[in-house]
Amino acid sequence: MRKVYLAFITIVTIVCILIGSYRNLVHSRSEYAESHPAEWEESEYEPAAEEHTWEFDEAISAVDVDLEVGNVSILEGTGFIEADQHDFSSYEISDGVLKIKQNPSYKNHWENTEPDPVVTDNMPHIWIYLPETDLVESVSVDLKAGAFDMSSMHPDNISINCDLGDIRLESVDFIHGQIFAKMGNITLESISFTDLTVDEKMGNIYIYSRSDLSGYEKNLSVKLGVLNMNGANIGRTVSSEGSDGKLSVANDMGDVDVSWDM
Repeated sequence: MRKVYLAFITIVTIVCILIGSYRNLVHSRSEYAESHPAEWEESEYEPAAEEHTWEFDEAISAVDVDLEVGNVSILEGTGFIEADQHDFSSYEISDGVLKIKQNPSYKNHWENTEPDPVVTDNMPHIWIYLPETDLVESVSVDLKAGAFDMSSMHPDNISINCDLGDIRLESVDFIHGQIFAKMGNITLESISFTDLTVDEKMGNIYIYSRSDLSGYEKNLSVKLGVLNMNGANIGRTVSSEGSDGKLSVANDMGDVDVSWDM
């Protein structure tokens, strides 16, 4: 009973530290943007229109998302972007790269929102619908607070970094992938890959691969949690050699569940 109590106290302490650290980071970045207005005024980013929708006909080879707060979805579509709050983000397309960036004018809105958007679902959301998904070579996402999901995409490379929020990929095929999260669940459903690294600080990881991972090099570990592979509990660590591909998964606090078609 004492061990359970100590583990609970440890988890609560870590959660408080992470949320406090994030608030300090947000405050620091907001002060910087306010004290450097010239940098934002010279930006080539186009603010969103009032109707919350923008269409584009350029071929997209890469997506680069960098937001301090907001939920992001990337899906297959006809080439348009939707946002439920028109002023929270801005975008540009240059040489085939679609860039989504936080609109500095939005910072006062979400910082003063009640209830606090950092710890609730009261966040803005942007949906990116990409045509000709086979042409997309890379997807890079950096979120400080917010959930990310992507479906029916086939990029060569993906890089996803979320400090606070869930990550979900479904029916996504890629060659190289890196996924990092500090707090939030990671769900990778019906994916296919050659080389994947997943690093989680606090949250559960679920991976289901359509490809047979039997011949992959695997390095899986959990510090505080349960490690399952194809439905069987296999302890805290797994290390095996293979030449078909590579899967590396590490979780500090939370469960890991990996399975594949056999």
